[in-house]
Amino acid sequence: MTPSELTAFANTFPVAQDERPKILKDLTTPAPTTEAYNKFLFHLTKHLKPKLSLETGTDRGRSAAHLALGNPDGLVITIDIDPACKANVDALGIKNISSFAADSLAHVGTIPDGALDILFLDSLHTYEHTIAEWRAFQRKVKKGGIAFFDDIHLDGGMERFWSEAGGVKVDLSPLHFSGFGAVLL
Repeated sequence: MTPSELTAFANTFPVAQDERPKILKDLTTPAPTTEAYNKFLFHLTKHLKPKLSLETGTDRGRSAAHLALGNPDGLVITIDIDPACKANVDALGIKNISSFAADSLAHVGTIPDGALDILFLDSLHTYEHTIAEWRAFQRKVKKGGIAFFDDIHLDGGMERFWSEAGGVKVDLSPLHFSGFGAVLL
């Protein structure tokens, strides 16, 4: 995808009929600030059909579920340091999600270089942690893959990260009040 194609996709999917399964609609109802970008992730994975996606920062499993059910033939790996987050996503019972309670940076070596179609960094929103994850996982994304970042305009640290991320960046911030961005690899 080119930056203009990704931006156009982000601008057109909200007007499309909401094809998400009820489980996904129910997941985003209590968190309306995440609905737009999760709906976007669902429609994007439905369109792109990624084989392997990885998310850091599982929380309730909303994004992982949207990535997984958008393309049931792909595998989604989600990692969070909090075991309760693993329990949240495991309770959803979505077969193509593998969840781990671990430090994301300790998990880098388990992913082959160039294996990821989609990377979504959404764990600890500090400059130090986000830049460390980006440096560690960037090489894991294949050429033609996409990396997404939540909260790129949350504070000065995340603004700094976004300015230093490099690559072909697409600011998709209308999808989330504190910013949402993509780097095309």
